[in-house]
Amino acid sequence: MSAESYRVAVAGAAGAGVSILAEYFRETLPECVTVFDASACDVSVDADAVLYVCGPVPRPEDVTAVAALCEDRAGGASARPEAWPRGVLGVLARADLVGWMPGRSQRVSAAAARPHADSAERVLTIGVVPVSAMLARAARRITVEDFDALRRIASVRSTDDRGQPDGVWWYSADLFRTHAVWVERSQREQLLSLLDLPGVRLAVDALRANPGMTLDEMGELMRKASGIAALDTWVRGALWDAAAARAGSARMALERLMVTELASGRSRAAASLRLLRRSALISVPWAVDQLVSGPRTLENVLAWAAVARREAASARTSHGAHAALARYRHFLAVAEDLMLEGRAA
Repeated sequence: MSAESYRVAVAGAAGAGVSILAEYFRETLPECVTVFDASACDVSVDADAVLYVCGPVPRPEDVTAVAALCEDRAGGASARPEAWPRGVLGVLARADLVGWMPGRSQRVSAAAARPHADSAERVLTIGVVPVSAMLARAARRITVEDFDALRRIASVRSTDDRGQPDGVWWYSADLFRTHAVWVERSQREQLLSLLDLPGVRLAVDALRANPGMTLDEMGELMRKASGIAALDTWVRGALWDAAAARAGSARMALERLMVTELASGRSRAAASLRLLRRSALISVPWAVDQLVSGPRTLENVLAWAAVARREAASARTSHGAHAALARYRHFLAVAEDLMLEGRAA
């Protein structure tokens, strides 16, 4: 694996969730990141971040698979240090279906599945994030035609949620196909494949509450309800940590070269010092500005540097210490650039 390429693996037995999440991250991450479906892999997963997708109730095989992934992460016999992922994160698939009761109007959101995710954490002994990959994908795929169809459905109201004309739609996808006659059958099929029944209900309720909602606002609603933001932040954090680990290893090699140059009195030592200074900056698309909270001020950057230094001091492995030191040096280089910019201004 080259220093410029990164890998994210999506694994698990929840086939549809695995493939949709892999597709989502292929579309949203930079080109230097390879996202692959590891559900069928029989070998150790060589990746910088691993997402393990499971159902609301983890099965024994899920526990076994996660334990094996975590063993590789900790440096098992078959794992190479450069291949260790920052961690393994669990994903509770189809979180929008957890607690969904057909026929009842209720808020569809991944956040509603948080108690189930907490239970899965205790079983798998890793962090678990509830996500609806389908809603996350829909936020990027919903079209004007889909939106217009949802508007037409939202215009039909019922005095009794369990009665006619529209109450019966929400009991099953088949009933929706049969009774939602205000839109064409092909469009009904499209809405179900895009959102499934809970997602359609979410969109219709939102349009009834806010008839002036725009397509962009609907997409943002879907993204928020999907829970994908927390997962996206974690993946980018894992890649940032991987970049820092590689930068730490590269800097150590450069430092050894510089010591050799200085010991031999060669004129290239000054150039090596300048290169060493610039090498502290970790140049990746998900760098510090996207991963830390607060404005990019000198005070904040120095505070982030202090946190990284404490992490380096408390690291339990040399691998973790090198990564934390690389982050620390990165922040110091950023702080130096900010000071130079301030003087120039």
